[in-house]
Amino acid sequence: MKLGEMLVRDGRLTEPQLEAALRYQARDGGRIGTILVEHGFIDLEALTVYLGLELGIPIATGAMLERAKRAAVRLLQPAHAFKHKCVPLVVQDRQLIAAIEDPHDFATLESLTAITGYRVLPRVAPELRIYYYIERYFGVPRPARFVKFGDTPRGDDNPIDSGLPSPPLPGLPPVPMNVVTAPGPRPRLRSQKIAKMFDDSEALELEAEDLIDTLNADDAAPAEAAPT
Repeated sequence: MKLGEMLVRDGRLTEPQLEAALRYQARDGGRIGTILVEHGFIDLEALTVYLGLELGIPIATGAMLERAKRAAVRLLQPAHAFKHKCVPLVVQDRQLIAAIEDPHDFATLESLTAITGYRVLPRVAPELRIYYYIERYFGVPRPARFVKFGDTPRGDDNPIDSGLPSPPLPGLPPVPMNVVTAPGPRPRLRSQKIAKMFDDSEALELEAEDLIDTLNADDAAPAEAAPT
């Protein structure tokens, strides 16, 4: 299922909003997720989670990218980072964990392995964040289209805040945002498909938090902003 369809199904996006985004895409080009953020239909955290669900790939949150390690970033030259739309995060057990715009591009993964000497474990991140951190860590300017976002794509000190109230179940009305509810039992799920969606979204966020904990505990020097 496509990204826009998933967001509509889960009540994160309306049909008119998706139709408007598709018109903008036909007129201006670009990725649908980026267009949805550009027009304020969804935020970057929600887009990150849904990209992971769409592609079946672990996610790279803003908090992870904010904690990238210097040794990992230095494995790539600026030209390689920009060409492959990749931000290295950390090296673990002879493997490089990296945020990549298109983690299913096997040619890119093979090229990165050849360049760095490490097997690459990709994580998906929105292109807005990829370009922001390539500019920040490698000094390569973002495409003009993304300059208007300023520091908006920057991650913060919070592990992950996708803005997705739990549970995001297809076929059920979304839980209103900013409403505090008392803890309750996990809802009864009506099908294995719905149960899988619930588990996947939870698993993505929990797994992301685990890597952030690892990055926080790693004593290696953090990546620094490139000279301006």
